[in-house]
Amino acid sequence: MKKLIISTCGTSIFTAESSSEVRKLLTDYANAGKESDIAPEHLPILQARINFCQNELAAQKNIDELAKISAELNGLRGCYGGTISGNDHHILLATDTWLGEQSAKAIEAVLQHYGQSTEVKRQTDLRTDDLSAYRMALSELVKWAYDTLPDYRSQGYRIIFNLTGGFKAVQGFMQTLGMLHADECVYVYERSDELIRLPRLPIKMDARTDIEKYLTPFRRMAEMQLEVSSEDVRGVSESFLMTIDNKSTLSEWGQMVWQETKDALYEEKLHSSPSKKLKFGKIFESSLKGLEKKRLREVNAKIDALARYIETNQSLLSLDFKPIKGKSGWYEADAWHDGDAKRLYGYYEGDVFVVDNLEKALH
Repeated sequence: MKKLIISTCGTSIFTAESSSEVRKLLTDYANAGKESDIAPEHLPILQARINFCQNELAAQKNIDELAKISAELNGLRGCYGGTISGNDHHILLATDTWLGEQSAKAIEAVLQHYGQSTEVKRQTDLRTDDLSAYRMALSELVKWAYDTLPDYRSQGYRIIFNLTGGFKAVQGFMQTLGMLHADECVYVYERSDELIRLPRLPIKMDARTDIEKYLTPFRRMAEMQLEVSSEDVRGVSESFLMTIDNKSTLSEWGQMVWQETKDALYEEKLHSSPSKKLKFGKIFESSLKGLEKKRLREVNAKIDALARYIETNQSLLSLDFKPIKGKSGWYEADAWHDGDAKRLYGYYEGDVFVVDNLEKALH
């Protein structure tokens, strides 16, 4: 069976056996976002260390020696039973830092040498110098997992989270996420060859009562990517929210329970508009009669996207919102484009957009 292996990546390949001067610089610049953030007098020292470690990895012909240098590769060796063979896909999760990306690229080069398919995922804001941004990064990771991993599973991939490397704060969160999405999480204790395997747990995050009660603010925070007033979510569990300056958005845990719940809710019925600038025409709900659950879910999701566009002018490519040629004042947007492709049709009443009906595409 093909594998999708997601490995958390740290910078231990640079710090291990480094001089005290280099180790201090690696600590001082741990959160530097790009090469230009490094002081000119320190950049050559760090670049020399990076080059040395990359060359050392490239020079190793023995997987056991590679495993001694890199915690990430040590975990992968255990995962493959003493080698790194196979024709699998690897996602290397890097922090949003220059050093983190350089480390992931060094590991990527080794995997490519062994014939593996790879990609480095540098997660925006995943660094520890700003707690609010860091938590937003974890929230985005949740959304990415729910959007991405089911497609791999449907293609027959076994999903494995390799958590041997990386920073403890990221590892702990990814283990929780992995228990919901991965077939197993694996890691190797430091100075050990024993692979620890944690199977997927048969659990679901259930906060449906909270979400149903506060559905509009949850939609606005999660799908429309808008902050809401703390008054709008008074009564919601604090663990689901991040609140700054009286404005709230979803925490990493809030994003997780939303992603676990939204499909079931969206498949039940057409929900009320999440925006005061978007309303439904008299025949809209009746035009949805007889829709299968999958299509009803897609309509609710497109209503979110359309409301976001009407409020912020931020349009998703999949929405394809545009005026209808030859029908002045009318607009169309994709509801879905596969099978019996249908579109949402509507018009403006002042600054409020009216979704009038769901019909087949005109072309």
